[in-house]
Amino acid sequence: MSTSDENKYERHAKKCPECMTYIPVDANVCPVCKKRVGKATESGMARKATDWMSYIMLIISWAALAVYIWWAFLR
Repeated sequence: MSTSDENKYERHAKKCPECMTYIPVDANVCPVCKKRVGKATESGMARKATDWMSYIMLIISWAALAVYIWWAFLR
């Protein structure tokens, strides 16, 4: 099959990156492992969803550490 033939076929499933099971293309959560998944890549694997809350907590933790160091040692 050529690539133009492959592009005209629509995907009906994507593969969960955590548990490797096939799930529907429009699913946002894997029904098996309950992990959030994103859109499918060209190879049919679902992208891992970004956990923004972890990034926010990391930034808050670094800011709290900087304030503590200033308060304990530099004032």
